[in-house]
Amino acid sequence: METLILTLFICFTLPITSLGQVIKANSFVKANKTTYSVITLKKFAGEKYEFNSIFNKNNLFHGKNPKVGINALLLDGKIPKKSFYIAFTQTFTKERLQELTKERIIYFTLFFNPEGKVVEVEFLILNNSSLTALELERLETALKQYVVYNVGDVLSKGVDFFQDTYIVSYRGVLDNTL
Repeated sequence: METLILTLFICFTLPITSLGQVIKANSFVKANKTTYSVITLKKFAGEKYEFNSIFNKNNLFHGKNPKVGINALLLDGKIPKKSFYIAFTQTFTKERLQELTKERIIYFTLFFNPEGKVVEVEFLILNNSSLTALELERLETALKQYVVYNVGDVLSKGVDFFQDTYIVSYRGVLDNTL
């Protein structure tokens, strides 16, 4: 009987504790299906705050540059902002977005395949962010599902991937003013 109670306790509490895992500096955090590597960056881009760089440990393009360049001037406006709005509202409730407005923004880099589909995401969040690993996993999944880059004639031949960095305001998502 004690074994049964202990087994039931573990079965019901383990998913709750692992799925809501808080992001910790310089560590690995596990969500449902994804393990993220967390690296703390000091005073990123002249900011007075410390940030955590967070990426899926299975990412293939982390730290790499595309083999062949793209015309960066042609990147702007190739992704409808509504795509970001949908990804964020599919991930977060209005109440959660309201809580996140204290953190103001989230930075992320999207890695696209030559067809313009998001294949990898890296996040840059405040060191003391309240985001959990599960929320990042859900956001990564939503970004991969809803965001598509209109490639057109931007890519040079032979490009294996390309990347672009975005800043999204939680308030902008709430107000639908991205």
